[in-house]
Parts: sequence; C-alpha cells; structure tokens
Amino acid sequence: RTLYEIYGGKDALLGEAFRGRLRIVFERIEQAIDAKGLERLARMNAMIVDSIATSENFSRAYASVLASNKISIYTIETPVKHFLGCLEEIREQGGFLP
Repeated sequence: RTLYEIYGGKDALLGEAFRGRLRIVFERIEQAIDAKGLERLARMNAMIVDSIATSENFSRAYASVLASNKISIYTIETPVKHFLGCLEEIREQGGFLP
C-alpha cells in the first residue's frame, strides 16, 4: 500500500523500476564503449538491443511500459541524454553538414 501511495499506482511504480534499470544498462554501456561520435552511437544502439533481447525480464518490463500509454518523459530521459551526448560528439567532429 505504501508504494502505491508514493507512486500513485502500478504504472508509475513500473515506470520508476524501468527507469532504474535503464540507468544501470546505460551506465554499463557507457563504461564498455571506448569510441566517440558516430561509432559510439552505433555501438550504443547495438548494446541496447542486445540488453533487451537477452534479458527476458527487461524485455517484458520494456513492453509493459511501452504498452501502458502512460510513458512520461522521465521514462526516456536516460536514453535521450546518452543519445544527445553522442550527437554532440558527432557535431563537434564535423560529422553533420552545416
């Protein structure tokens, strides 16, 4: 009951658990990648797909969060932060057209 009072319901609780898992996944990915820019972005994407594909619990949680239609911006803040970092590196390396 206390968890429901804190989070306001099952969807919010699941969303928070999923965000925590995403943070862990992205921290591990960041530590494993020694590339920059476009190569880093490509490796990050491959590792994310692999993480989802190889973890039944993570893939189930991901599917539940996506199916809930109640995804908040906070649920995707970690991936967006990391992707934007890659895009900034690509821009700094001159990888985008002016």
